[in-house]
Amino acid sequence: RCGPARAAIFIAAPDEARSVDGHALMTAFGLTAREAEVASRLASGATIGSLAAEWGVSVNTLRGYLKAVFGKTGTCRQADLVRLVMQGFAAA
Repeated sequence: RCGPARAAIFIAAPDEARSVDGHALMTAFGLTAREAEVASRLASGATIGSLAAEWGVSVNTLRGYLKAVFGKTGTCRQADLVRLVMQGFAAA
């Protein structure tokens, strides 16, 4: 009916940093370079506040980027965005 059963197992060390392919995010979702950077940095554990301080912009500016990323990726919550990025665009 559905063919033979198949499984895939992906193993990654949870404490090791994983790089995110920002260019692939830009291509897949039409993100700007800054939006892709926001998505990838959040997926790597950064916070809105830490990014705002690092980049010298307001938290509201970062929230604006995040809102654009949500719209382009079809996500509504930061956790959903991180899951999407880590499942499809992160390399071990």
